[in-house]
Amino acid sequence: MLRKITALILTAVLLLAAAAPALAATDAEISAVKDFKFFHFENGIGRGLCPVYTAPDADAFRIDGAQCQTNADMSVAGVDAAGWLLVRYTTSDGAERIGWIPPEYAKAFQMDGFDYVRENLNSRVVCTAQEDLAVTDDLMGASTFATIPAGETYAILATYTYENDWWYVEFTLNGQTARGLIDRESTVIPTDEGTYDVHSPAQSPLGTAQTGWVTVLEDATLVRRDADPEAEMTGRVNAGAEYACYAEKTGTTDSPWYYIYIYDQNAWGWIAGQRVSVKE
Repeated sequence: MLRKITALILTAVLLLAAAAPALAATDAEISAVKDFKFFHFENGIGRGLCPVYTAPDADAFRIDGAQCQTNADMSVAGVDAAGWLLVRYTTSDGAERIGWIPPEYAKAFQMDGFDYVRENLNSRVVCTAQEDLAVTDDLMGASTFATIPAGETYAILATYTYENDWWYVEFTLNGQTARGLIDRESTVIPTDEGTYDVHSPAQSPLGTAQTGWVTVLEDATLVRRDADPEAEMTGRVNAGAEYACYAEKTGTTDSPWYYIYIYDQNAWGWIAGQRVSVKE
């Protein structure tokens, strides 16, 4: 009897372990994922009609013969090591879609400043879907092309927050590599700390926990990489917006600065104390 009870308990433990979500991610990993944007090229960047893939590989999943006109108005987020370009283009029905095009369809051109693909698509945070996740390549989210089933794994590569609020993810679809956008606000991501909160992560890149909230007092207030009015800008925020705060220090101007998470831009940085009101 004891042996049978022991066997039943062991079976129950194994079943519970199998049903438990994989907590591969940590808050620190997810909050360090970077945002990307596109640079506009009014006259295009290429050599005619071009196939579009969801990921930078000719064997990657392609949505129903997706293609774009590279000689027309389009935008580029950057180029990967093999020369594939992440592009945004407008379809005949007005949808703003994104995808990857092969290097042979692009003429010689220069990125206008920052190459977001090389600089910001370096993360790979593995997660387990807690529910079915709709995937789109449309920045307005008007249509979907796939579903990541509950229990399946996917990898967060970046965020896109300029239009709507997306996780940019990689997953497997019909045995092929695919990439697309999933809703950032409604996606439940279990972590070692609990559940990831897109408004106030449990931990900042500084390793600090949230200390309170700040409310922005003036429009077009700049957020800086350091507590210095001359430091590089990491974001721009407007009056009335509220953000989680993770640290305070005296800046180069001998006044207080606050380290905040700009959730709607997926960016971290320091904001001058005179530009905000603070509450715990």
